Amino acid sequence: MAQNNHTPFLKKMLLEFMTEPDPLYAMLEWLTNELMKLEAQKQSRSSQGRTLPNPNHPFLWNPSQTI
Repeated sequence: MAQNNHTPFLKKMLLEFMTEPDPLYAMLEWLTNELMKLEAQKQSRSSQGRTLPNPNHPFLWNPSQTI
């Protein structure tokens, strides 16, 4: 399995958060929203008999990947 390079994505996100008046609050708010989206997808897919969301999502940790 190829190793993903998340550095550009994380740099972009960090720069976006740094422009906010309260960067820590902005990070927590963004993370909470992402987790709620994933939970909603999981619930809707499980009710339809489907599997979990895309395993290649940048914030879904795969224990088989090395960091």
